[in-house]
Formats: sequence, structure tokens, C-alpha cells
Amino acid sequence: MSITVQDVSPRVYIASLNDYNAGRLHGAWIDVTDPDTMMSEVQAMLSHSSVYPCEEWAIHDVEGLGSIRIREYDSLERITAMAVLIREHGELATQVIEHHCGDVDVARQCLEEDYQGCFQSLEHYAEQFMEDTGALQNLPKHLEGYIDFERMAHDWELNGELFTIEPSYNEVHVFLNR
Repeated sequence: MSITVQDVSPRVYIASLNDYNAGRLHGAWIDVTDPDTMMSEVQAMLSHSSVYPCEEWAIHDVEGLGSIRIREYDSLERITAMAVLIREHGELATQVIEHHCGDVDVARQCLEEDYQGCFQSLEHYAEQFMEDTGALQNLPKHLEGYIDFERMAHDWELNGELFTIEPSYNEVHVFLNR
């Protein structure tokens, strides 16, 4: 059984930098909820530090956010926004966030406005698009076999009109590319 990002509640390990620099490991796993609650938990963790005063912290590990790269000093707001998007859209959200180089706002817009659906192939998307728009309606039946949907879709992708995410065989998520 494989574990997906939806199976694991997002959380981050936040460590005290004063302790870290003093050769000690002091930190806490904090559930990704909202930035204010998370900051309260960070402050509580820092207050129990053996090195006082302790104000600086960094993210040292992450769980439940897929393969998205989280940096040491990413904001709690950014991490929370990623987690919300992943909760709403699942594993696909992690791949869209990565496609957009970690830009959560662009990834959200992409998922909410540009997502065209999941298809067996890009060719199937092109055929469905042509049917849905009525482009094939007036075409004589004997000419339908001459339309190369695979090439049409390939051209759309090469021209930058679309981008795809293919998490597995026969699973192609299609997005408009703005």
C-alpha cells in the first residue's frame, strides 16, 4: 500500500536555532493548521529552550506535503497555503505547486481556473475538446478519420497552450497555460 499526501496530516519540525548552534537538538513537530496557532506553538517550544533568550527558529523537516521543497525559513503562511491546497486537491496539488516553482497563488489559480480534467491521453483530451466545442458537428462523417487528434494535442502542448501532469500510465491531467 502506498501512502499519499492525503494519508498524512501536514506538519513541520521546527527547531530552535540557538540550541542548534549550541550543539543541542531542541524543537517540536507542529501540525500545519493556521499561521497564528503554529506561531504560538513555535513560541511555546522556544520558551522551553535550555539556551535563553531563544527567538530564532528554522524548519528542519516536513511531513505530508509530498515532494514540495520547503526551505528553512519559509513563512508559516506559505506552508499553510500549500497544506490547504493539498487538502483540497490532493496529490495533484503538490505536482502543480512544483510545476509553478513553489508559487502557491499561481498553483491555486491553475487548479481552480485552468484545470481541464483527467484523460487517458492528451489525444483523448483533444478529441473531447473538439466534440465539446462542436468543432466536429458540421464535419462530414467520412472525413472524421482524417483528423489527427494526437498531433493536434501535441501541437497545443508544444505551442505552450497546455501543460500536462502525468502521475501514472493512462492518467494525464490537462491545464490551460496562461
